[in-house]
Amino acid sequence: MTGRRDKIAAMRGRWGGTALRAGVVAGVAVAILGARMAGTAHPQTFRARTDLVHMSVIVTDREGNLVNGLTADDFEVVDGGATRPILTFAQGT
Repeated sequence: MTGRRDKIAAMRGRWGGTALRAGVVAGVAVAILGARMAGTAHPQTFRARTDLVHMSVIVTDREGNLVNGLTADDFEVVDGGATRPILTFAQGT
């Protein structure tokens, strides 16, 4: 502890304590600002809603063979009696 007091006394003697006071004030200001920023930081929340429904379909003929080459126009989606649009369509392998 004596070494620290000697350093503080030497700084006061050299600059009349101005540098020491400025350093302490700057340190306290940074600590307060950091605490405020940490206290007000809120995790970001992302909320979304979607009405997209993913359906996988396998189409076969009467003999059980896979039917290829179908497009969205070959399908109709009905939900609660209402026809729903097919917004995306992809053919798998």
